[in-house]
Amino acid sequence: MKELNDLFDELFIIKRLNTSKIRQCKRILSKKLLPKIVLQLHQIIIYVLNETEPHYYYELRKTVDLFNSFTTKYFETLTIKPEDLFNTKNSEEVINSQILIGTMIVNCRFSWILEKIGLPGESYKYLMKSFDPFIEIYNRDTHIGEAHLNQSRFFMFDLYWRANMLENPYLREAYLQREILQLKLRSTMGDINHEGLNDYLFMKDLIILGNDATKSDVIYLCALGEFLNKYHRDDERLNETIDRLSLQLNFEINKNNHNVFDIANTLFLITKNLTYFQIALNSATNGLLDTQKLEAAHLILKLRIINSRSSFNVEELTSAYENLFNVINTSFADAILNKLIRQSYSQVIIDLVLFCLEINRWDLAMEFAYRWKVNELYDSEMKSVVLFTISNMVDNNVIHILRVNDTIKVLKKKNSISLSEIFELQSKIEGTWMVSLENPDSFVYDYQNLGNIDVSLSNKYEEMIEEYFNLKLLEQEILRLDKSLEIRTFELSWSNIPFIPLLESNTNYNFSSLVTNQPFPLKAIKKVLIWCDPDQSLNFSVIEKEFITQQLHNYGVTYDLFEGSQCTKELFGKLYSNPDYDLIWLMCHGKFNPDDPTDSELIIEMDNPITARELSSLDFSDKSRRILVLNACQSSSSAVRFNSMGFLGLAPLLTSEYQSVIGHLWTVDFTASTILGSFLANALVKGSSPSKALSDSINIMKCGNETVIEEMKKINKDFDLIKEYTSKNMKDLFYSCSPIMFM
Repeated sequence: MKELNDLFDELFIIKRLNTSKIRQCKRILSKKLLPKIVLQLHQIIIYVLNETEPHYYYELRKTVDLFNSFTTKYFETLTIKPEDLFNTKNSEEVINSQILIGTMIVNCRFSWILEKIGLPGESYKYLMKSFDPFIEIYNRDTHIGEAHLNQSRFFMFDLYWRANMLENPYLREAYLQREILQLKLRSTMGDINHEGLNDYLFMKDLIILGNDATKSDVIYLCALGEFLNKYHRDDERLNETIDRLSLQLNFEINKNNHNVFDIANTLFLITKNLTYFQIALNSATNGLLDTQKLEAAHLILKLRIINSRSSFNVEELTSAYENLFNVINTSFADAILNKLIRQSYSQVIIDLVLFCLEINRWDLAMEFAYRWKVNELYDSEMKSVVLFTISNMVDNNVIHILRVNDTIKVLKKKNSISLSEIFELQSKIEGTWMVSLENPDSFVYDYQNLGNIDVSLSNKYEEMIEEYFNLKLLEQEILRLDKSLEIRTFELSWSNIPFIPLLESNTNYNFSSLVTNQPFPLKAIKKVLIWCDPDQSLNFSVIEKEFITQQLHNYGVTYDLFEGSQCTKELFGKLYSNPDYDLIWLMCHGKFNPDDPTDSELIIEMDNPITARELSSLDFSDKSRRILVLNACQSSSSAVRFNSMGFLGLAPLLTSEYQSVIGHLWTVDFTASTILGSFLANALVKGSSPSKALSDSINIMKCGNETVIEEMKKINKDFDLIKEYTSKNMKDLFYSCSPIMFM
């Protein structure tokens, strides 16, 4: 069985187990699929998941996927349906039922790993498989798979698990872990379809309190309390849960164990009673589990924020903030994992910034947020302007903090439009689904309209953006600045809303989205790599390629061109790692993965994409900076989960001191992307900076089709990408404002 061989190969790669034991297991299974040996394989997978560091999650995911595939094929060889296994007394079938439960536990365990590192969407997929290992998870792109659990199968699996766990502490523990995880994920992602409390009565009876309570009993109550506090604050079940946690806290204090911290921390978060904070802090001095140290640093900072409202001490506040950073950077040295953790702890920077705004310390708000964004201290010597935009979804305030050297300018606006309304319109235009935790109506998944793009709403969308973000007033301030300065922007929270391209169009100033503190000097364009239409499905890319290569030839710039079947993933990896290229230009398909943004893809070879994670691992270190143009769909989309700062996606992950990246915020129109690419390439080879080149290109398109035609003829009279009668109007936001630059 191929799945089995691939699975063992992956296990050997991870190297977290006794290889002689694995070889013995492989040898036996290669001859006959004996149930006892298959069960042993499940135990090996659990061991690997427990013993492997979380930054290997990508390798672990491949292992779990192969294990799931193998298990599915294994059950297909049986003469009995999986849901009927629990009605038989046959000894072999009893083992097979244990294998089935074991598969559910494997998926639950891996789902926990993903949740811990800040990938709740990806975690939810494996949580679904812990309810039913045979479900085919719904694919938003292909619309293939099951959007909901098969109720008859799920009911039988769950009934069997419940019946057996009463006599098996291991199964009870695993069941609790699954229910804890479900509450945690719903707290993060929204109570999708409002199903979070479906099992409340059963779980209430299952939970053990007092001296016999396990760690999982305690953590379940904590997760329930935080879930109720988020979505059901007026529900009597919240008060009931607070009472149960308070009673349990007394038992745990007498036992002097690590549960004290978890309970006291939860009670403090719900009630804001400082007595609970002190109990949590005292328990922290007795030593914490590694998994609790980050939460303790987080808790201390939250207290400093609360205390600062009555007695503000900037040194204490800064010290607590730096302590949290030290814990994150020490515990999560891997660059991607570090960003995932900062993303998942976004609420603390939101609380900190909002406090600074309360006391009118705009400088502190900027510095704390800047540090969180780039993981470095703000450098007042930067020769650029920093624009920090804060969108408050609770009261619909928008604040722009504009910093030029040590001068701060603040623009505030109270809106009649809500950000939820803009997200709703954004979803219709882009064919996406945005859940706003402040808008419970958005929790219901609209499968029917997902992927349906409605360009006709562009003008309304643009008007709402300009109104909400107070762009007219902001433009007035920007127009007072020296036009040679780069305006570097960042948001709290990142929204994937194109207000920066609109600013570029309306002011013709140079903007970039902030990723790095001090990028290296930009290289002059002398050598270019062009990667064109690897899967041979982008007809307009041929025109774009011909236009770009002709311009490069006209200006004496050398280039390497690969197109169609010439494009391979292996070759691209080698060329991408070559620091000799000053500009790399991709014309291909792109796909943003909102559940795991590090897994977002560029189709750089037919049926063989490369992920953001893979690309970001390739080294091309140099003491200068090159340009990467991703003329591909969703190549600038970034994660919005946790109300974060947009750390994760193709463009932000590929941006560094050595490389600035230009990409698109949504699924782009092929005509518009070709026009944009043509103007952008022309400006770059003439010597414009990438931000200036992008600003000029957007500005031309925003002037409409007539201007596009005129400007194109000035460059090359033989290229006419659109005609006077073309129905698509390039001035519409959907066509002209998708690109954004990261630096």
